[in-house]
Formats: sequence, C-alpha cells, structure tokens
Amino acid sequence: MYYYSFNIGDYRKDTVHLSRLEHSIYRDLIDWYYLDESPIPLETQSVSRRLRLATEEERNALIAVLQDFFSQSEDGWRHKRIDSEIAEYHAKCETNRLNGKAGGRPKKEENPVGSQSQPSRN
Repeated sequence: MYYYSFNIGDYRKDTVHLSRLEHSIYRDLIDWYYLDESPIPLETQSVSRRLRLATEEERNALIAVLQDFFSQSEDGWRHKRIDSEIAEYHAKCETNRLNGKAGGRPKKEENPVGSQSQPSRN
C-alpha cells in the first residue's frame, strides 16, 4: 500500500502519552507496516537498524512502542487496525479486479425512467 487514511483525532487520543522519540518511532513503524503489508519482524535488532536507531534510549523506546501498540505473534509484531485496513484494501482491489474483468462498471441507462431524451425549451 502506498496510501492509507490517517485519522488525526484517533491518533492523538491513543498517543498523547508518547514522548517525541516514541512518536517518531511509532509513525515509522506504521508507515513500514503499511508499505510492506506485513508484521514488523520480531528481531528488534533488524528493526532498529532499519529505523536507524543507534542509542540504548532509542532501542528502549522501540520496545516500549512495540509493546504498547502491537501484539507479538509467531510471524512478527501485529497491529490490529492496520491488519484490518490492509484486508479491507485487498478486498476492494479484488472487487475492482473482478469488475474490470467483467468490462468495468455497469453501463448507465441511456434514458432512465422519468428523463427526457431532448431537453425542453424554457
């Protein structure tokens, strides 16, 4: 996904407690998750490298953000809302693909009931 809807109110409500550093890490993780459409790897060393986190403070902030907003699973750190939006996106893509195979959107009626074929003069 190269685009996702961002609800400022929801984000602010859920992240008001974060430090500037944690906020930055969380936004980077969100972007990464949407772009790759897959969970964040469990190996935090590779995550730290990809996010360019060098200090112990930054790595501790990463752990705090992962534990706060993501749930650990066998395949990585998952985010419930992002998973839902990615699934919705793929469902819409599939619908669009099937509509395209069927010739696109249904044709509009040329003269629907109650319409005039020629406009009347006023």
